[in-house]
Amino acid sequence: MCQFISWIEKDGRLWYLTSTDLSSKRGKETRDYCGTPTDYPGHGAIRHFYGLKGGVNREQADFSSPANFPPQIAADIKAGKFCRWFGEIPRGLLCAQLYAEYQKQRAPLDIQFWHLFLTKINRAEARK
Repeated sequence: MCQFISWIEKDGRLWYLTSTDLSSKRGKETRDYCGTPTDYPGHGAIRHFYGLKGGVNREQADFSSPANFPPQIAADIKAGKFCRWFGEIPRGLLCAQLYAEYQKQRAPLDIQFWHLFLTKINRAEARK
């Protein structure tokens, strides 16, 4: 499992996946290939989607500054291009006060999730 955001540097280009990519027909194939949402931002998913071989794997999970990312990726973060398939909002994108409020509002949903999970008929079956 790779960190969100992951990318591959190859031939002077950055290769990574956005929500638009994962919503496409090829994106559906890639999601099926991954099998689990935690793999969607990973290098394997990127290679599968684009048919890439080689290149340098990169990843960054420190969202405290746009300077931590290549400018192209920082612009796509600000444009909301990762808002659907990539899980929880990374800490650092929201100011501390707003992030604390987000966590406070989200907590009851997490509890509700676990209560739903405890009922056997609500559980997803393992993929084979």
